[in-house]
Amino acid sequence: MTDDARRYLRDLLTLHQTAPRDLARLALLAEPGRLYALVDAAVDPELLDVLDASGEAYCALDETRERDDLGATAPVLVEITPGAATLATLLEEAWAVGAVVFLSSEESFRAVYRHVLARAGVDPAVAAIPFWNPVALRALMDSPDLDAQRALFGPVRAFLVEATDPDTLLRYELTDRGVERAAYPLR
Repeated sequence: MTDDARRYLRDLLTLHQTAPRDLARLALLAEPGRLYALVDAAVDPELLDVLDASGEAYCALDETRERDDLGATAPVLVEITPGAATLATLLEEAWAVGAVVFLSSEESFRAVYRHVLARAGVDPAVAAIPFWNPVALRALMDSPDLDAQRALFGPVRAFLVEATDPDTLLRYELTDRGVERAAYPLR
């Protein structure tokens, strides 16, 4: 066996022994463009403390909510800086509890924020799918409603979310053929 083959085998075995959240972090960091997260702080209000401590740019989609009265949903968009601990912390605290959806885009925070804000339906007169919830996002992406899917993507390259089994990362990307779904086991 050559040295290169030994190194490859060692790296492969190390990767297999890596915790699922670490594999998810590596997959998310490999996404082209900027990485963002939609965090539902109503699932766990302490996630706002995590975001405050992170130093990352973030903004609530419903600025009318008070911190101590989040209601049923409190989606927050946060930009993930490569190399910052925020991604690992969100995977540890918000993954597998229905509190985070990741997305990648070439666009700025401001452009992505405007896009998701327009689709969030924080105005009671606007009906919206709570796409910041992994269950709702999976249902929309697996539905035949291509118009709703296209409208949600806008400047978003890909949505990345936990599967029903949180040891699987789902990646949804809009192509000419519709939404393509890829599943990546994290074990």
